[in-house]
Amino acid sequence: MRTITPRIGRSGGQNPTAHGGRTVWNSEKYLQHSDAQSRAFEDLSARIDARSPRRVVDLGCGPGDLTAALSRRWPQAVVSGVDSSPDMVAKAREHGVQAELGDIRDWSPTADTDVLLCHTAIHWVPEHPELISSWLSDLPGGSWFGMCSPDDAGDGIHSLVEEVADRPHWRELISDCVLRLGEVMRPPDVYYDLLAERGFRPEVWQSRHWRCLYGEDALLNDLEAAPLRPIKARLDGEQWEAFRAEFAPLLRKEYPLRADGTTRLSTRMLFVVGHRAQR
Repeated sequence: MRTITPRIGRSGGQNPTAHGGRTVWNSEKYLQHSDAQSRAFEDLSARIDARSPRRVVDLGCGPGDLTAALSRRWPQAVVSGVDSSPDMVAKAREHGVQAELGDIRDWSPTADTDVLLCHTAIHWVPEHPELISSWLSDLPGGSWFGMCSPDDAGDGIHSLVEEVADRPHWRELISDCVLRLGEVMRPPDVYYDLLAERGFRPEVWQSRHWRCLYGEDALLNDLEAAPLRPIKARLDGEQWEAFRAEFAPLLRKEYPLRADGTTRLSTRMLFVVGHRAQR
């Protein structure tokens, strides 16, 4: 089986065929489906009680609409973002964000990084506990760390994607593109210990966000904006339509269109926040 190394940002997945191996994401479509992203980001950033941070970094900043809110909250700070998608970085810069193209696994904090956020990106990095440990070790006294990630491995959507991707005619093409949360995300106490062992006061919690999507196949269209993007990027047009034709009926059965024309979806999120006392 051919394997690749994903380039990591909030946009997530991988595309080995475009831009020299960098991820290609459609920022406009991503923004159309950003309501859940916004809610989770607001829940996370609300727990960061930094008063006058010098530098605020958003790892996996995506199109920058949420990162820009950090500049309004902390106008005296240098606010920057990192994302693996050229399209996302370009859009973030349009929002006034000092965005850089890069893989978050190659990033390390500077001595003045007082707030570090990683929102809905870390679950694309299987080795992320080691990465988080390195970041925490380098953050200064008084700093804040916050991350959130989908944490509903085994739910209907992820199970259905895995079911189709693991079929023999798809397995060698896209198996390594599938986000398998159950193999990546750790139990909450692992993140609690990571923070506590490195001198941070931890706060770890889970919440379930409910969404109502409108229109036929609205959920499938929503998934194309992020979780299914790595698969779509790997396949040619004919292959993608074939995958979609197999996946869509399973999704409709699991998440039926209601009489009022809506589809309801709930997502469990894991939140991790830590504050290091002044050294």
